Amino acid sequence: MRIILGGMFIALALAVAPTALAAEGDYEVVDVTRMTERVLDIDDGEDLSAYAADSESGELLIVPEGDYVWEEELTIEHTDWGLRGEGQVTVWLPDRWGIDQERQFLIRFRGGNCLVENIDLDSEGRAAAGYNINRNTGNFEFRNLRHRIHGSTTDADQPTTRSFSMHASQGTEVLIDGFVHHNRGSLSYRSQGCIWSSSPGNVTIRNAKITGFNDNAIYTRMEGAMLVEDSVFANNTPSSIRIGGENEVVRNCTFWMDTSRGELHELDGTVNTSGVVADSAERASDGGYVENCSFIVLQTPNATGAVRFLNDNQWLEVSDSQFLLDAPDVPAFGFNDRSMERITITNTSFHTDTDSGATVAGEIEGVYETDNICISEGLVPGPITADATDCAFDWDRAYPFPEEDDYTFPAEPR
Repeated sequence: MRIILGGMFIALALAVAPTALAAEGDYEVVDVTRMTERVLDIDDGEDLSAYAADSESGELLIVPEGDYVWEEELTIEHTDWGLRGEGQVTVWLPDRWGIDQERQFLIRFRGGNCLVENIDLDSEGRAAAGYNINRNTGNFEFRNLRHRIHGSTTDADQPTTRSFSMHASQGTEVLIDGFVHHNRGSLSYRSQGCIWSSSPGNVTIRNAKITGFNDNAIYTRMEGAMLVEDSVFANNTPSSIRIGGENEVVRNCTFWMDTSRGELHELDGTVNTSGVVADSAERASDGGYVENCSFIVLQTPNATGAVRFLNDNQWLEVSDSQFLLDAPDVPAFGFNDRSMERITITNTSFHTDTDSGATVAGEIEGVYETDNICISEGLVPGPITADATDCAFDWDRAYPFPEEDDYTFPAEPR
């Protein structure tokens, strides 16, 4: 397949690295046929956590449409277990859940082959809640979950819970499909991330909308494989996705850097939003792949790159992607660590609508390997060479900015 960018033909070669996790079509990792459905006889306003606590292995709890509360953190040791909402199911959390306690989750999973599906979390306070997977060998699916719970505005309101915290065992597969969380708090760094994984297993994240987190939207320091695809991210600091390893792929995603939009309560010198950070710290390794992605840089304070390099990650490959660089001081590729050995950029365009004069590539000589690059006039190439200058940003390839009141999921993959 080919696409025309302002008269320049770019061949879209969407091959994934053979070591990367592949998720095609109706991807599933949990076997629901091993569960028996039990429709809960529960009334509006009742405590859903009490019903979940009174359950057994082999049950898929069906929650009828309605509004419920969740009163206590649970540890679920069951296997072949699930919680599925039918229709509009909203679960309300106590005021300030997760604010004063370290890592307070809805459920800590200690079993396997578990499913949570079609549940909204809401709160009238500044709650923070999520799901924890630790030391498991079974698989997990989280589908169509929406969190209307908010991050901190002050240190006193500091949430400590991540939406997903995964430390699973080798062989575990985790699927997060259709997750939405607009974190309407402060973007000042206060250590509230959204999805964290230090797992040697496989993690797939699809059809997500994640905005406004102040300690990364997706942070992996893992030995396993990760695929993030068909998702949109906005205004996450210091990154939307940290990747490190030849088995980690970001595909068909859109990254917005525009802090003039969205309900953000505070911006200060700790803000450094970015789309992707290549990071090989702790259990991560070298490498990573960014494929068919769109980066939209409009307005963001202190940012040092749409794609940044940190903690000795030695290489990154970016292909079939596009960058809109309308902030004059934010490059497409920036460096907080200069140990990078190879950056491969192929079939990729860089454009500005404002003649911003932004730099495409940070000044490190000898690390860039490029092919079929288009750089619009009005940008500074840096140490890379443009093969063409007549390109434009293709908005049909990008997901729109994820609005605060929009809880639908991204459209079909582009």
